[in-house]
Amino acid sequence: DEQEGCASGWVPFDGRCFGFFPQELSWRRAEGFCQRLGARTHLASIHSEEEHQAIMSMLASSQPYSESEEEVADEEVWIGLHRPMGRRHWEWSDGTKMDYSSWYREGFPRRRACAALEDSTDFASWDTELCSDRKPFICEYHV
Repeated sequence: DEQEGCASGWVPFDGRCFGFFPQELSWRRAEGFCQRLGARTHLASIHSEEEHQAIMSMLASSQPYSESEEEVADEEVWIGLHRPMGRRHWEWSDGTKMDYSSWYREGFPRRRACAALEDSTDFASWDTELCSDRKPFICEYHV
């Protein structure tokens, strides 16, 4: 099976499957959308440079990003990284450890408690965003 156990349209990487969803939702609604897709499905967590590269190439081949340069929507993409209310530390929504990071800049504005991949760096880094902003997102599940 060339999908390595992933559903059609999902990208396999190291025992997990990643899917890009172009509909724009707030961070919380995007996480809820992922969870409704199946058991142990969450917004994506990223744990290595290799995994990050796999996600970047998936986004590069996804709509709306594959259209001509001028038409590309200026959009970040939600991942599962957030800072829960009242906590100082960032956490992945799937409960995995934060053992890799690719912050766009140092210093985190207090009100921005969710993270999204930055389209301005071709998704090579993530930045803090307002959790209520509506963005496309990536879901992930374990095979």
